[in-house]
Amino acid sequence: MGLLDGLTIKNYCDYNGIEYKQPSENEVNIKVCPHCGNSKWKVYINNYSNIGTCHVCKTVYNAYTFAREFTGYDKGKLAAHLKDVRREEKLLIPTYTDYRKAVREYKNLRLPIAKSIGIDIANPNYLKNRGITEHYSKMFDLRVCDSNSIYVCKGSDGEPYEQSYDGRILIPIKNIDGVIVSFQGRDYTGLAEKKYMFPSGVNSASTLLYNIDKAKGCPNVIINEGVFDVIATQIAIDKLAIPDLAVVGSFGKHFSKRTDRLEVSQIEHLNEMKRLGLKTATIMWDGEKDAYNDAIKAAETIHRKIGIKTRVAALPSGKDPNEVIPQDIWKAYLNAVKIDSTFDILKARSSNPY
Repeated sequence: MGLLDGLTIKNYCDYNGIEYKQPSENEVNIKVCPHCGNSKWKVYINNYSNIGTCHVCKTVYNAYTFAREFTGYDKGKLAAHLKDVRREEKLLIPTYTDYRKAVREYKNLRLPIAKSIGIDIANPNYLKNRGITEHYSKMFDLRVCDSNSIYVCKGSDGEPYEQSYDGRILIPIKNIDGVIVSFQGRDYTGLAEKKYMFPSGVNSASTLLYNIDKAKGCPNVIINEGVFDVIATQIAIDKLAIPDLAVVGSFGKHFSKRTDRLEVSQIEHLNEMKRLGLKTATIMWDGEKDAYNDAIKAAETIHRKIGIKTRVAALPSGKDPNEVIPQDIWKAYLNAVKIDSTFDILKARSSNPY
């Protein structure tokens, strides 16, 4: 069996946390070209042939050359990396159909050594500069990996290998019951090649909703994209004392649905939230034209799949929740447009505020 057998470029992006969108079922549009660094969504790769091009630097990619450019690995290390990607995808084959059984808990998940903020270490400047106080660092269980922060993974050959999280904010990711099922590490030094690092062999971010444990049972939820967007929105909710409103993060601008590769999907998480009382979901992604259109599509999917009311909110142009004041978030929420019918969708698309 070859290194790339069964692996699609979408799988590869999901595994590595690479930002992408899908203009169609068989095409993946990637934000950043790993060769020239252009971040204007100019890389298009076919999800079945795994062949595509950057329309800026004209680099032609297949899955192997894309992975080589993205990682910078030599031939031997790249081969091991691709085997690990394929190995994780195999772990996502479903074994249960019941939601509660399907939410794998990883109760024995051993996190890298990290210092608890407010207990072992002061709130770092990286978080302070984002407006995150010690109170919110504790609320979201953020931790600091400064040295010897190692996560031990099992490679494709069965042998353990190490991922270093030194110089990163460790962000635990919990399931709906508050059990840590995964994590990510955000570089705070500005020196790391990858801003975010994800553990190998653990639940992929595309199968999870960040902060879902705190949103359980709430009738209304805002859906942001990233971790720090979620924290900024939670700060706004608290400062303005808004009742019956929670926030979760989607880890990207699309929602995963059940496939033969996913044991549980983001749509199923939302469906469980519906069972526990969720009535309305408002998608609030970055203040950009493409993000707004993606939000409309995602809202349509949620409404069609689980039948709750959905809305799309528009932030100030060019801003994300972490870059605006609480009143801007509240205004965007109040003025969100509903996406509950074909007419709503067409109207929203034709009146894109960006």
